This record gives sequence, C-alpha cells and structure tokens, in this order.
Amino acid sequence: MSLLEIEDLHVVYGRRRGTRHHALRGVTLSVDRGETLGIIGESGCGKSTLARSILRLVDPASGSIRIDGADVARLPERRFREFRRRVQMVFQDPVGSLNPRLSVGAQLGESLRLLGDNADGSAPESRIAEALRGVGLDPSFARRRAHELSGGQAQRIAIARALLVDPDVMVLDEPTSALDVTIQAQVLRLVRELMAARPRAYVYVSHDLATVRGMCDRVAVLYLGRVVEEGPTDQVFTEPAHPYTRALLSEAPSLRGSEVTGPVRLERALDAVDADGGCALAPRCPFTVAGCREAVPVLAPLSPHRAAACSRLPELPATRIVPARAVGGPLNPR
Repeated sequence: MSLLEIEDLHVVYGRRRGTRHHALRGVTLSVDRGETLGIIGESGCGKSTLARSILRLVDPASGSIRIDGADVARLPERRFREFRRRVQMVFQDPVGSLNPRLSVGAQLGESLRLLGDNADGSAPESRIAEALRGVGLDPSFARRRAHELSGGQAQRIAIARALLVDPDVMVLDEPTSALDVTIQAQVLRLVRELMAARPRAYVYVSHDLATVRGMCDRVAVLYLGRVVEEGPTDQVFTEPAHPYTRALLSEAPSLRGSEVTGPVRLERALDAVDADGGCALAPRCPFTVAGCREAVPVLAPLSPHRAAACSRLPELPATRIVPARAVGGPLNPR
C-alpha cells in the first residue's frame, strides 16, 4: 500500500452555477514514502487543482484520496486535524500565503496551536526557532512580518511552516515560480536537502521541466485533466511515449541544449481546441486518425513501471531526447 493513493478522481467546477468545467477527469496516481512524484503539463491542465484536492482545499465530484489507506473525504471530525498535520502544502505565492497582519512567529505558533502538535512537550518558541534554523533562517525572523521579507525568505518560511508539524506528505505547488533564478536555485537546494533528510511522500508540481527532472523519481503528465503518461522520470524524459509528452519535452525552453530525435509539434494552440469526444489531444495531434475521435484512450501499461493513454502506441515513430549536459545542473540529486 502506498502512503498516498489517488483513485479515479474527478473535480468539476461550477456545478452549482450551471457552468460546468471538468478540471480533473479520472486521475489515478500513487506516491510511496520516500518518493517524489512530479506533475507536469501546460497551464490549465489541472496541476494546481490536483495539488489542492490532496489537501481537501477542493472537493472532488467523485473518486478518492487515501492516506495510509484511509479515505480523507470520509474522515470523522476528530481525525481531520490529524490529517491536516500529516499533509502539508507549500504554495506558489510565498508572500501571499502569509498573513500580513501577523509576525512570522505568531503564524508558526498558530499552526502549532490549531494542529495540536506538541507531542515532545517543547515550548512553541523553541520549536519555531528550530524550524527557522532548519530552512536556513535566523530565529530573529520570527519577529518579522510578510512585507519585511524577500520572496526567497518568504518561501523558506512557508516551507518551515509546513515542516513545523513534521508531515508525512508534502505538496509543493510551483514553489519557485515567483522567485528570480538565483533565489530559485537556493530554494530548490533546500527542498532537495529536505527530501534527502526525511522519507516523506512528496508531490512536486512545476512547469519547469529541467527542475522536475532533477528533483523527482517519477513523473505524471496531465493534459486537460487526464493523466496521459506516467513513469520513472529519466525514462519519460529521454523516451517520451505519448504524443503530448513528446511535444511538451521537445519544445521545452528549459531543455535547450538537448539532442532531440523525432521532435513532435502540436498543430493548434490549446485555447483553439474544441474536443467533444474521443482523445482530447486529437484536434492538435499530428498522428490523429479517425479512430482517435471515437473513444477516450485509457492509461495502459507500456512496461512494468510505465503507462500511457494513446490508442496509436506502439506504432508511432520514436522520439528520443538526449541532454547535451546534465539537466538541472547541480540541483540533480541523483
């Protein structure tokens, strides 16, 4: 049994207003303890919705999310606080995730109070100081407020807040997208050190494909709310199977310098697509045939650890991506 299990998850926005938008369509994924799963895809594919669903910040229309086998949607009220302690999130807007009216110390202390996590009997002040040191900040930062912090400092504090209650699952939603390149490298190095120090289950959502390759054990590719490919990161990045994954990787600016054999280019922009049935990628895919528009392809095994949802596999010509240098540079932990 995996620590985090997501099964046939559907999220629909606008059900009460009559303007239905399917953000997630039957997503099934799992993450073991000590493993990092990367989630990639274009903007609007459902990455952040998936991240928020894991924390029950978004209610699914159907499907389940289980932690150690327990369905989080069915947890009684008395166990919900325990769930909040076990699953923590680092948001993509570090400053916006902090309360501007409270000091850093007050916010971290509030997290301890609400989650009731003080099993070792230590004083909140010492726990907060330890958490700040753990992310490379002096304990004096406890007296500061959000407007007194740089973006990198705010993100370190957001990470400290998540780690303060020692969660089993950490969800990182674009944790460096609001930071400049130099600060990104520092924050990513910190995240990598945290991953090595404690065997949690990590879900890492990012549009930065080079970073995902350096940080994640496995990767899931989302397209319009569906998982279209999933497998070990190195295999997916060097030999992508699904046409969408091939296009995403062969066109990625962050992978420049790679040698690409058989690159794939999508024929239309995402905002011009109107797919009523069959494969959602069919209006854009250069490999589309009549059958692609008739049935939604299911995620099928390609090997013991890989799967893709394309009815034309394995007949498609191969795409291979060979980096000219180590993607992710010094951030690559492997």
